[in-house]
Amino acid sequence: MGLLACVRVATSQVVGVGSECHQAEVRDAMARVRAQLPGIERILTELEEAKYECRVFRTTTGTATVGSAAHYAEIAWPGTSGRYADDSCIDADATLVHEIYHCWVRSKNDGEEPCTFVPTRTVSGVLVVARASCEFDAVAFENRYRKALGICERLTYGNFQVPGAERKCPAPETACPAFTGCSAPARTTRVIETGPKSR
Repeated sequence: MGLLACVRVATSQVVGVGSECHQAEVRDAMARVRAQLPGIERILTELEEAKYECRVFRTTTGTATVGSAAHYAEIAWPGTSGRYADDSCIDADATLVHEIYHCWVRSKNDGEEPCTFVPTRTVSGVLVVARASCEFDAVAFENRYRKALGICERLTYGNFQVPGAERKCPAPETACPAFTGCSAPARTTRVIETGPKSR
């Protein structure tokens, strides 16, 4: 019981799991997100009503991911820094917004994420039908946060163009912020996955 009390640091439903330093990172990130994106409050309220947790573990390699169990999702965060293929910066807080969106969707579907097939184009312009609606929705929500911050919106997810995504920033940032964070070891185990990987 003491351990559970220890890790509830950001909100009642978005919890940092691990070192005190990482818990503080999650708490600080959530404070920044809540200050810039009022729409996150509805998601947090609905997560609380569903008694569904977004458990945030620290990882500094690969992409941020989310995997699910019956009453919680495990978010591996922040992942690497740098740029996406569309030249937008990988931003740790924006990534957390993206993964919380996935967690929220899974809270409504018994830990599953019902991705559907939607028409889109590849980055090279080929028209395809991709089973990526859940990722496109998460990018759209992430882009609301990016726009509020004034950083460039994502236009792609992996090899696909995100339908309806528009870039309002005048030009990509000259340098992307590096996420260094805690000096404690990051988690190396994989999350449990019941649906497509997100990032």
